[in-house]
Amino acid sequence: MRFLWLDINSSYSHSSLAFPALEAQLSDNQRERSCWNIISATLKSDKNVITSEAASLKPDFIFSTLWLFNSDYSLSVLKRIKSLLPHVSIILGGPEFLGENRRFLETNTEVSAVFRGEAEEMFPHFIQSILDNNPDFSIPGFCYLNNKSEYKDNGHSSVGDFLSLVPAEYSVFFRFDKPFIQFETSRGCFNTCAFCVSGSNCSRVQFLPPEIIRQRLIFLKSKGVKDVRILDRTFNGNEKHAKALLKIFSDFSAGMKFHLEIHPAIIKEELREILKSMPADLLHVEAGIQSLDDTVLIKSGRAGNSYNSMEGLKFLLSLKLFEVHADLIAGLPGYSFNRLLEDYINLAGTAPDEIQTELLKVLPGTEFRRNASELGLKYSPVPPYEVLQTDCMTPQEMIMAIRLSRISDIWYNDKRWQGAFRILIAKYENFLSRFIDYLSDVSLSLIKPERAGSILFDFCSCFFPDGKEIVSHAWIVSGLALNKKPAGNIRKWEIGFSGLINPFDNITDEYSYYYLEVSSGIIWYSFRKGLKNLPPENTIIK
Repeated sequence: MRFLWLDINSSYSHSSLAFPALEAQLSDNQRERSCWNIISATLKSDKNVITSEAASLKPDFIFSTLWLFNSDYSLSVLKRIKSLLPHVSIILGGPEFLGENRRFLETNTEVSAVFRGEAEEMFPHFIQSILDNNPDFSIPGFCYLNNKSEYKDNGHSSVGDFLSLVPAEYSVFFRFDKPFIQFETSRGCFNTCAFCVSGSNCSRVQFLPPEIIRQRLIFLKSKGVKDVRILDRTFNGNEKHAKALLKIFSDFSAGMKFHLEIHPAIIKEELREILKSMPADLLHVEAGIQSLDDTVLIKSGRAGNSYNSMEGLKFLLSLKLFEVHADLIAGLPGYSFNRLLEDYINLAGTAPDEIQTELLKVLPGTEFRRNASELGLKYSPVPPYEVLQTDCMTPQEMIMAIRLSRISDIWYNDKRWQGAFRILIAKYENFLSRFIDYLSDVSLSLIKPERAGSILFDFCSCFFPDGKEIVSHAWIVSGLALNKKPAGNIRKWEIGFSGLINPFDNITDEYSYYYLEVSSGIIWYSFRKGLKNLPPENTIIK
C-alpha cells in the first residue's frame, strides 16, 4: 500500500509535527507492509511541481493536516492531484476540522474523510484497517459521507494516555535540520479561553514526567537541535511541572534555547525565584495578555485578571534575562478600539521586547465560533476566519486595528525605532491614534527601516514638531545616512570651526565627530572613519 503525506508549511523554517507524531506510533510490521512518502513545501512553492511529484508517486492514500493559513493552498493542490489520480483517497485532519464538517465534505467531494481531534492512538488502527483492505471510518473522530451521501460524524477523538505515545522525534520523518523543533511536555490546557481550540476541547491536562523530558532533550541535543519551542499552551498552568522543567532547561543552557508561553497573571512566588536564577538568554517568553479589560477577559473565559497580568509582565521584564513578548487580541467581545489603544499604550510603557497585536480568529471548534451570533461576532467564513465586526468594533475600526498591528511590527518591534516610539507614545497623549489616521493612505507592506524612519520623522514634523529630535537621534544611532532629512540638524565637529568643546576623551583622526542640538542640550556622536552604515561607536549627551 502506497501512502503520501502532503506537508504544507508557511515557510521553510516551520515544520509540521503531525506526520512524525503519527508515523512514530506505527508498528514495524505496518511499516514493512506499506510505502510512505512525504512531500514538504511552503505556501510559495509551485503547485504544479507538487502536483506532478505527487502523481509520479502514485499513492493509494494521501494524508494532510489543514489549519487556517495553509487550508486554501493545500486544498488547491489536493484537488489537482485528485484530477490526475481519481482513485486516490484523501484523508485530512488538523484544526480546520474541530468544528462542524458536513458542509466541507459536501463542498469538497474529492476528500474521502476528515478527522476531528487527536489522532496518535487511532492512527495505527486506521492504517491496519487499510492494510487489511477494509478502511474503518467508524473510528472515533472520523467524519465522512457514506456511499449514499449521508453524513456520518463520529465525534471528537482525544488521546487517553499521552505518556504512552512514542515521541515524534523517533520517527524517520522527523526534521532535525530545521531552525527550531516543537516539543510537547503536556497535552491540553487548564485555561478555558473561548477563542482557543485547546480551551474549548480539552477535558483534562496530561503531563510527561520530568525525567522523560530530560532524556528526550538529551537525544535532541545529540542531533544538533539548538532551538526548542515548547508547545504547552500555558507553561505555568501547573506550577510543579513548570518548576521541574525550568531546572531541567538550565542543564541545557550550553547550546540550547527554549521558547515558552507563560501566563503572567499566575506566576507564583516559588516559580519567580527559579526564574530569577535562570541562565541569561536560555528562554524566550511569550506573555499572554490578550486584554487589560477584566470584563473582556471574563467574556473570553480567560483565567487571571489584568492587574496580576501587568504585575507578572513587569516581573518578567525586570529580570532582564530573556526576551519577553506581550500580545493583545483585537476583536474580542466587549473590547472597544479605544480600549485597545489604551491597553497598547500601557503595555508599551512596561517596555516588552515586542508587542504583537493580532485580530481575533473565530476558529472552528471554539466557543466563540459556536456562539458567534449571540456574542455579536461577524467573521470571515473562509480562512483565516478573521473577525470583521463585533459588538464594540465597527468594520472601519477593525481596519484601524489591523493598521495598529502593522505599526507595532514596523516601529515598536524594530529595535531601531522602539525606544523613540515608546517615548513618543508616552509623551503625546494622542500620538498613537493620530499616527494610525495618518497612515490610512500608506501601504504598510514591505516597509524598510529607512522608509519607516522617514515616515515617522515626517509625521512628527507635521503634528508633533518637538518629537522630530527624538526620531533624529534614533535615526543617527541606527547608522542610517547622515545626509538624509531624518538626521535632523546634525553637524560635523571640526577643530576651530564649531565653536564647541568636544566632550570625547582622546580625540584622534581615526574618528569623525558629530553633534545634534536638541531642546535639552547637545548629543555628541563619534564614528570610526572608513566604516559606512554603522551606528556611532560612542554617544555623549550633554
